Amino acid sequence: HGYAVLAVEHPGSNRDALSLLRPRASLARMTADAGEVLGRPRDVSFVLDRAAEWHLHHPQLKDRLDLGAVAVVGHSY
Repeated sequence: HGYAVLAVEHPGSNRDALSLLRPRASLARMTADAGEVLGRPRDVSFVLDRAAEWHLHHPQLKDRLDLGAVAVVGHSY
């Protein structure tokens, strides 16, 4: 349909870090870590930088990504 989707997983606040038995405690621990919270924008920047490289050089993605039309959506955190 003309969309490229990049799913970013943030280490430290992903499913592995979540205790389903104590979700509130897990969330409190994740949000108390300033490095984790501040690292999220850097993770997104990293992924967008890689997408720019793929747009230039990747055999299947070269010249196929519209980096002027990007949306970032988050959930659950």
